[in-house]
Parts: sequence; structure tokens; C-alpha cells
Amino acid sequence: MKISVIGHDQISPRQYLLWKKVNDLGLAEVQVLAPERWREEVADPKYVTPVETLYAGDIQRYMMIVEGKIIDFKPDWIVSMTEQWRQQTFINYQIAKWQGIKFACFRWENIRIDDSLSEPMRMIQRLVLDNADLLICGNKEAEEITKSQSKQPTVRLLETGIDTDTFKPVNVKKKFDVLYVGRQTPEKGLNTIKKACEGLNLHINDGNTPYDKLPELMSSARVGVVGSIDQPGWKEQCCFVIGEMLACGLPVVSTNAGSIPEIWGDVVWVVPQNDAEIMRRAILAEISRVNSETAKDFARYSPVWVQEHYSNERLAHAYVEALS
Repeated sequence: MKISVIGHDQISPRQYLLWKKVNDLGLAEVQVLAPERWREEVADPKYVTPVETLYAGDIQRYMMIVEGKIIDFKPDWIVSMTEQWRQQTFINYQIAKWQGIKFACFRWENIRIDDSLSEPMRMIQRLVLDNADLLICGNKEAEEITKSQSKQPTVRLLETGIDTDTFKPVNVKKKFDVLYVGRQTPEKGLNTIKKACEGLNLHINDGNTPYDKLPELMSSARVGVVGSIDQPGWKEQCCFVIGEMLACGLPVVSTNAGSIPEIWGDVVWVVPQNDAEIMRRAILAEISRVNSETAKDFARYSPVWVQEHYSNERLAHAYVEALS
């Protein structure tokens, strides 16, 4: 089987390493088409096929010139990883229909946003929902919304898995009581985190740590924290950093925002949103047992749990099975 994956407007290892794993395991032959440049990011030709992109960096208007690459590759499937209302998704769908290729579309959205879409966007979404050969949903709420809007086949899979080849425990000295890795924006609940961590050594990652150095950073903390807060137009759709911390053997305290309880609730401390006191109690409980046998058992167990449930290897097999 041959698969063309299209539509990553922002290029990152999280996105392309899943499909590299599909190739490496010999499960299918995969072509990942990505903009040759997106703002300050440049596509790595070791992992993706860079393509010329009109309006690169503009999430509303960008158009990747992909038809020639797809025709040359002759895939059995086109998998569109852009929101189902984007004009890039419409381009991907039209190429699939013109060339007689099966079409799958991924969607994260775990809130209903139809009323906020322009009429052209609603028309594209309706076309995709009515005609896609497969709709891939990143969480349970996205799947429920999709099934209420479409009779086409659906499957629930994360956009990508956890890169357990990179994210694994590193034997380093503990430097921080608490680690936060992520955007410093209001919906990420940093004010709650800071209040919960008063008097503790909290390290807020500034985003400058190279991807391959994150496991060392995560292994140097006693507990990881996520403080996300549901917003009227946004909820956590997955929160991959939780899986990356767990893969490094780091216990995590997280709010119950969005899809976090569904995906990670079996192995993290789940606390209410905007409640610094309860978050603090959970963090202190984890810190107090950092050298205990329970903590050592968890540090051995959590990487195994991630490998079995959400590793790129696990997701590679799941995607190929869904497309077979």
C-alpha cells in the first residue's frame, strides 16, 4: 500500500516521525508532503518531500502545489491532515477524486464550531464529510461530533504517536521540583500552575530546548504539570507533552481539560481546572514519594504503558490497519 500524507502546515518531528515509522517497519510506502518553508521553519528533506506553497505561513490561505508529486507517486490513499474546512483539504480531496485515489481526512475538533465558519468553509466541510472514504478522529468528542454530521466510516486515532525512540528515561540528577513544557498562553493555565508551585522549584520551558534534548530536561524534574483550561472556542485535543513526560518516567499532574482524561487519565493525576490548591496537593504528594518504591515502579511502568498504547509503532500499525 502507498499513502500520500498532505497538509501539515506547521512542520514538526511529532508529525512526520509516525509516518517514518510506517516506512521503517515496512507496513506501507509513505510520501509526506509538507511546505518547503512555514514562517521560520524549513522542511527537512530527510523526512518529508518539500513542496512549493503559495501564501506559506498564512493558515487561512496557504495552498501546497502537490498534484504533480501525487501523480508521480501513485498512492492508494491520500490522508489529509488539515482541518476539514480548509481550502488545502478541498485541494487534496479534488486531486483524490480526479485521480481515483481513496481519501481520508483527520480532524481534532472536540467542540462544535460550525457557526464560526464562513460559507465557503462550511461548503468544503460538508463536501468532505459527505464523501471522504474515511474520517479519522483524534478523540472521543471529535468522533461523536463527526458521527452526528456524517454517515461515512470513522475511526478514532491520534494524529501521531509518542516518539518513544527519543522520549525515554535519562539517568540525570533531579534539578527541578516541577516542570512545565508548552506555550505560555492563557488557556494553558500558567497562573494556576505558578500559584500551585509557590515555594517550589518550578521550571517553565521557554521553547528553546531542542527536540532531542527534551528527554533529558523531563528526566531532570520530579513531577510534570499541565494546567490547561477549557475555552469557549478551544479545548485540549490531546496534549502530547503528557505522553512525552510519561515516556521519560515522569509522573504528571494535569487538569481535566478537554480530552486529557480520555487519553491520559489512567496514568496521570487529574485535577480540576483553575484549582491551584488541589493541584498543589497532588504535586506535593508526588514530590514526597520521589524516592519511594512506588515512584520507582511508576518510572518503570509509565514508559511501557506509553509504548503499548500511544507509541509511533503502535499508531503506525493502527493507521495501516484502518486504511487496509
